[in-house]
Amino acid sequence: MDLLARRAHFRRELAAKLTARGYPEEEIGDALDRLGHQGYLDDRETARQWVEARLARGPEGRGRLTAELARRGADSEVIDEVLAER
Repeated sequence: MDLLARRAHFRRELAAKLTARGYPEEEIGDALDRLGHQGYLDDRETARQWVEARLARGPEGRGRLTAELARRGADSEVIDEVLAER
């Protein structure tokens, strides 16, 4: 919850951070599932917010946005959906 309090994270991004901190994989999966069911972890909403914040700074190409979202852990389906809304 501490990481999510700072900013929204993608599921894969948060899993990688928790793994790096030494948490067992099974516990991470359970925690991420629970956070998702409770509405604290939503990759689509995180992607939407991230894209809005980036575009508020100025125009950026679809390729750059796609690459950055993928690097952060967004699935290609989520990326396509969010960028299609723009």
